[in-house]
Amino acid sequence: MTKKEKIFFYVSLVMLVSGTGIGYLKSNTGQARKKIVLQSVKQTNGWGYCINAGKDYVIQQNCIPGITGYKTFISEDEALRAGRLVVDKMQHGQLPALTITELKGIHIHF
Repeated sequence: MTKKEKIFFYVSLVMLVSGTGIGYLKSNTGQARKKIVLQSVKQTNGWGYCINAGKDYVIQQNCIPGITGYKTFISEDEALRAGRLVVDKMQHGQLPALTITELKGIHIHF
């Protein structure tokens, strides 16, 4: 083999191994393979939500995230809207945190 052929062979081999490894990791990530379930949670003074992935406990949110103080959602619908946004973020590999702007965008009262 010439020097060019050897370099081409090793570069091709590295690309093949890397591509295979990345494909394996993407297809076998825990969150991607588990079904994510959102449930509302009735609190004494309002609502919250719980998110589970498979049999694993993921998030128990008893109050509105991202705001100062401890305040529950005023309705089950609001809690589920916020929870759906968090689930969507999880499914897209984003952090499951919510900002005040996002809360306003889905019409959460706080």
